[in-house]
Amino acid sequence: MQSTTRPSSSLSRRSLLKPAEMLAGLDQHVLGQSRAKRTLCSAIYNHFLSNASRDENGEDLGRNHVLMAGPTGSGKTMMVKQIALMLNVPFVQTCASTLVETGYRGRPVEDIFRPLLEQTNSDPRKAERGIIFIDEIDKIRRQDVGGRDVSGEGVQNSLLTILEGRICDAIDSTRIPAIDTSRIMFICAGAFVGLKDIVLRRLQHDQKTIGFQSRPASGVKRVHELDEYECIRQATVDDFNVYGMIPEFIGRFSRITFLHELSIEDLRAILRQPSQFSSLHQRQQIALLHGIALEVSDDALDALAERAKTMNTGARAITRLLGDVLDRIEYRFPELADDRVSRVIIDRECLLTGSEPKLVRGRRDTRRRDSVLRNRFLGDGATGIQKAANSTQRTKSTSKPKIGGVFVCGWTTASEQAQAFWEQLEKHYSKAPSTLETVSSKLTRMALGLQEFYAAAVAIRSRDPNTIIEHLIRKRLETLASQCDDEDMDELLPLEEMEGEEWPTEDYYHSTGADDDLPF
Repeated sequence: MQSTTRPSSSLSRRSLLKPAEMLAGLDQHVLGQSRAKRTLCSAIYNHFLSNASRDENGEDLGRNHVLMAGPTGSGKTMMVKQIALMLNVPFVQTCASTLVETGYRGRPVEDIFRPLLEQTNSDPRKAERGIIFIDEIDKIRRQDVGGRDVSGEGVQNSLLTILEGRICDAIDSTRIPAIDTSRIMFICAGAFVGLKDIVLRRLQHDQKTIGFQSRPASGVKRVHELDEYECIRQATVDDFNVYGMIPEFIGRFSRITFLHELSIEDLRAILRQPSQFSSLHQRQQIALLHGIALEVSDDALDALAERAKTMNTGARAITRLLGDVLDRIEYRFPELADDRVSRVIIDRECLLTGSEPKLVRGRRDTRRRDSVLRNRFLGDGATGIQKAANSTQRTKSTSKPKIGGVFVCGWTTASEQAQAFWEQLEKHYSKAPSTLETVSSKLTRMALGLQEFYAAAVAIRSRDPNTIIEHLIRKRLETLASQCDDEDMDELLPLEEMEGEEWPTEDYYHSTGADDDLPF
């Protein structure tokens, strides 16, 4: 599992952000974890500043890699990703559990550089300015497998030279542009479940004295009174070694920072956070595209935070619980908007008992946009998957020989009658194929196919392409106008402009003298 974040051109900077500036940016998206955020910002600042100094005078100021330990959903990935976006540097996230020791069958550790090179168009200098985030690093702990541990301690050993710095010019015997790994920022993270027990046993052993139990000073907690965060913060290299991480690997990190489990107050704050990365904010934006204001009452947010806390998955629990609640209503947004619903209110009872949300009808505060966006789905903004599907459709539709060979969308899914109708049109317009090419273009722009074209022809009893297309345009305009507010009518202009284009007259069509062969 790996992901890449390509920096946005709008975030390009002329100089390196100061640690305080990075911290201020993080505070807008990640709540709490102040100590971990300060540590991370300082280490990343020192890393890139050291690289700049190295370019200037050749002095290598060492490594600033960071090891992050904390429960799932505590914000480890979000912190690193946000800083990479702020700095406009390449960012790659990968999973340590998928790696194997170099030289053994599987995904070698050097493969973590592949997405970095892909993101930077194989420019090694740009790749060396990147940040590689290796998640689930605790999954490569040393294990007794009755042989060589190629996916545990073996991976740790293979990462040693990469973290220390070397030239990497091959991935599994495949040559790649040479990368100096000492110039890349590495951040490793894991939950380290069970580390607390190891630290606790050591602290309890250290606290014992010969013959009696020492009494702690006033205000100082006994070992058994420490919570998980206070306990794990006292982890040493020896504790990590007992856990299964070799000392040489832990020693490659200049900083080890610990994150605490999110409290109910933290989860409440996340739910109310007006960040574009907030799960609730994203679902509310989807509702607004339909002209619907999605509201969650304060008591419902409190109940959501309380339930999320019991799941022990941090902020990830919020996304899951929101999905459980909103999936019951989100699929109905288009129909609710048609029914002039302007607000959907979710209260505590709706969250706890699964009852229906409150629907409020009235004037919308936000223009409805879903109709326009749906009509653009297969337009110029089609995704790569959609374009590939269109390309496949084109290949299939032209596989059957047709007189004139003019392509039309939806050939393979159209009925035999519709295909026969189109072939008759091709025959009649064999001397003017551009006429049907214009028809096909208009159908594509309206996201319609041959079957819809033929159905319109039957409905109005016309064999004139001009008349059929004008009928389809009028029907489309009527549909859109019924779903749009007055301010949205400017979106219909492209269709209206199509009505004014020049077409051959119906006399030309009848001049072919082959009307009797048509379906009607």
